Amino acid sequence: MFVFVLAGGAVIWHTRKQQTVALSTVEAEYVATTEAIREIIWVGNFLREVRCDEYLMKPIEILVENQGAISLANNMILSDRLKYIVRIFSYMKDVINRKVVILRYVPSGENLADIFTKVLSGPKTKEVIADLGLI
Repeated sequence: MFVFVLAGGAVIWHTRKQQTVALSTVEAEYVATTEAIREIIWVGNFLREVRCDEYLMKPIEILVENQGAISLANNMILSDRLKYIVRIFSYMKDVINRKVVILRYVPSGENLADIFTKVLSGPKTKEVIADLGLI
């Protein structure tokens, strides 16, 4: 699940059940982060094509709420336990090494994408909707 905010407003959001079964939250977040990176790279290419890429940070900052997934991505050590995700592991390694994206930690309470998967209180819902630029 992810949400992209560009120029102060949410432009793309996506949530769906993952196609693979993860054995831990780190693996699940790693897979979800890879999907978000693939999408934002496509968006970046589109914005460059229509000459609107001045809105993109370079490198593109991806906020991830799982510190284990960030550590796995940044340390680039593939263990036997994770060998089934070799393809996405290689992709993530490449985009991080080329400094296309940078992963930053965001606490769950500040994660704007939580609105798509978690029940939030009324005031928190209003706050997130405002932060997404939807009101």
